Amino acid sequence: PNQLLQFKLDTTNINASMRVVGTFTEKLGAIELDPVNKAKLYIAKEGNSYATIGKPNQRITGTQSLSDAKFEANGFVSTTGNIGLGIPTTINESDDSGPPSISVECKGLKFTFKLDKDLCEKNKNTNVKWEIYQVGALKEPLSPFLDNNGVKIPNPLLLKPGPNPIFQQPTPGENSVDFNFPDPLKSGYYVVVAKITNDCVTDYLLDAQVFYISLLKPFVLKKQIDKIFNDNIAFGPTGSNCNFPNYVISPIPRDLPLSPAPLPSDNLIVPLDTNILQFSWTHSGKEVSKFGKIYIPFFSGSGKTFKLTLSDIESGCTNTQETLLTFITKDDLIPKFNTYLCLDEPDPKLTLSVLPLANALIYDWKNNITTPSSFILGTAPWDQKKIQINRDGKYDLNVKDAYGCELNQTYAIDDKCKPKIITPSIFTPNDDKNNDYFLPTWNWVGNSSDPKRTTLNTSIPGATLNPGEILPRTYSKNRTIIHSVKIFNRWGELIFQKDTDPKDLKTGDIQQDDFGWNGTYRGQKVPQDTYAWMVEFRSIDFPEYGLMTERGAVVVVY
Repeated sequence: PNQLLQFKLDTTNINASMRVVGTFTEKLGAIELDPVNKAKLYIAKEGNSYATIGKPNQRITGTQSLSDAKFEANGFVSTTGNIGLGIPTTINESDDSGPPSISVECKGLKFTFKLDKDLCEKNKNTNVKWEIYQVGALKEPLSPFLDNNGVKIPNPLLLKPGPNPIFQQPTPGENSVDFNFPDPLKSGYYVVVAKITNDCVTDYLLDAQVFYISLLKPFVLKKQIDKIFNDNIAFGPTGSNCNFPNYVISPIPRDLPLSPAPLPSDNLIVPLDTNILQFSWTHSGKEVSKFGKIYIPFFSGSGKTFKLTLSDIESGCTNTQETLLTFITKDDLIPKFNTYLCLDEPDPKLTLSVLPLANALIYDWKNNITTPSSFILGTAPWDQKKIQINRDGKYDLNVKDAYGCELNQTYAIDDKCKPKIITPSIFTPNDDKNNDYFLPTWNWVGNSSDPKRTTLNTSIPGATLNPGEILPRTYSKNRTIIHSVKIFNRWGELIFQKDTDPKDLKTGDIQQDDFGWNGTYRGQKVPQDTYAWMVEFRSIDFPEYGLMTERGAVVVVY
């Protein structure tokens, strides 16, 4: 029988380390490491096949067997017939054309180095250790001498800043690595080294490869541009065009650090060497300009997103940024609904706010000369998109963009309240002078000559309390005009009706007591029962509501 022996080579007594790891009936011949990838042992046998060991460095001890070293009795079959007991100089076991090679892909300031394949076609890489070295010049970036395994290595005399790599990173299970070149590293030549580990080998060293890295310098495109359009102002204090037919974004050449912060008026900052750059502006997926400067016609409504891609002609590196451009006119500041507050409320408050179109603007609220500043809640200065007020009046807003253009808007806030009808649910017309009338009330102050008009609310600035006015009131001014009050019995018969004199509708000389029902019909008291009522009225503050009707029921009790 033939025996397959394993020796431990990293010991002082190699013969003593001999171990029989397999016994075979067929003759065994030469043993040789894979001459291409050096990742597998081939053992010649009689006939036309080879036994293979997929993990040559696996030490077989104790209960272990050849299977632990990935032994295959017929791991490779020759297509050329009987091979004898020798091994040819090459074995074309697969379509491998050699060890993997490294390629590079630019992604702006990030570069991805990638292996084009695994070290062994049927044996996936389990880890790749990456090393990147910086060299000073193209002259001999690799050592003129190969290492002991015949592998190309970096030239230690040219490495910067010293013999150690500027970047080291393992990538378990991955054949690629991303490298963000930090400042102050510049464009130049770099040597990349990869060490591969799989089930067969550990840290298999590939030939070092040289790459010329051309760093795409950073550029800054302001993420949001809010530009005021004002027909009445040609140019702002900074020379910015305020009533433009086309808005222009122009590149400002200036070398920047990798994390630049643009000045407030700088929309676009690009590297100084723009002659090696290509520009491409796009909107909604379509290219709109191939130049650094872009002309954008005025548009209204929501903002539009524009993307700029800068490409390095030499390296093909690209970097893309985008901006949201919004044009603001005076119409964009005014809410599309009426702004008013009702001073009849116990604690009237109203929030004044501009439309949420623009965010990068400077706001300055002020009370109009006709309006006390105390009506604006909070503490000045009021430099937000909104303020809160508690009285009617006029409020001024000045809005500026970062380029000196401005808009001015005055908000005229009215005191307006919706009409209100209040009726009792029960009354007792028994002539005891207590709750003898069904008397609808409404938000109506009445005339100053009316001795029964409701008192003014002293909590309202400027209001007074007149002597003899005893009825409590919560209204600052007239809100409702009553046209008629009607009462019906349960059979739908009209038993009471009071209409406002048309002359009084014009003069406003309306007294609430005139609309009271004393619980009689044709001079007789009505039976104790439930009666329907209907009130027709109009709103003084909202005449567009037209004639309105409110209905309900009241109970007569004796």
